Amino acid sequence: MDALGLVVTAIGTVAGIAGAWFAYVAVRGKTRRRRATPAIVQPAANRPYDAFLSYATADESLAEQIAHHLRRHGLRVFLAKWIDLGLVKTIEKEHALDHTRTGILLFSTTTMNQPDIRDDYAAILQRTHDGGRRFIPVLVDKVDLPPYARIRQPLDLTDQRNHDANLDTLAKTIRRA
Repeated sequence: MDALGLVVTAIGTVAGIAGAWFAYVAVRGKTRRRRATPAIVQPAANRPYDAFLSYATADESLAEQIAHHLRRHGLRVFLAKWIDLGLVKTIEKEHALDHTRTGILLFSTTTMNQPDIRDDYAAILQRTHDGGRRFIPVLVDKVDLPPYARIRQPLDLTDQRNHDANLDTLAKTIRRA
């Protein structure tokens, strides 16, 4: 009787496995697969930026002029104003900071009064020290630079006579970085 019970158990197990297999085969092409959602919406082309341009709200139009000038030189520039609708500003700024070769901060009388610009300054400095990236302070007003910006060679845009030549120099410097 033990042998008979063992045979019946084996036949039942094989029948159960076969039934499960045929049930799976019947529905495997008809079920909908879930797609993995991306963690972050990446910018188009997903290439690194040549320059991350940070500026105070009062300097937005000048920042945009500088960014357009750099783009005419074939450089990819991140400007917060150009973040597409529906994207999260802080995530896009973080992504750009992580994937840029040069951080540029426009220094005016209002620059260090904005908390988000102070955050940009700190993030640019950190990436400069950690990853060997370049930080270029750009003077747009006659102001005293903060200590870690003061030790770097700034670009002075306060003299309008050499404005375009200075921007050309900036573009060449970014390209060499």
